[in-house]
Amino acid sequence: DPHHRAKAGRGFPLHSAAMAKIGKQFKGASKDKAGGKKGKLTDEELRQQAEMQRLLEEEKRRQAEERRKRMLKERQAQEEKYSRVNRLKITNQWRKLMRLVKVEDLRKEIEIISQNHEREVDRKDA
Repeated sequence: DPHHRAKAGRGFPLHSAAMAKIGKQFKGASKDKAGGKKGKLTDEELRQQAEMQRLLEEEKRRQAEERRKRMLKERQAQEEKYSRVNRLKITNQWRKLMRLVKVEDLRKEIEIISQNHEREVDRKDA
């Protein structure tokens, strides 16, 4: 009797219909889990999903950092350009001022030389 053998120590009936059903339950259970676990993820899948999310966020942060660096470099280049232009403007203004001072000094010197020359001419004429 198959049921008698089950009680004797195996724990399940040994007739072929019961074995087929048990086999299908095990096989079917794994297939059902694989096919019907759209809402339920295994620990490994959750870890992989979290890792992917972390990598995506890290990539977004890296890209944002690259954009910030690029913007800062562009701003720095623009500021250096403004600095060169302004330095040239300041230099030109300074040169104009220095020329005016030099012209004034030269005119004074010419006036002095001219007066000295007139004195020499007057002295020789006398």
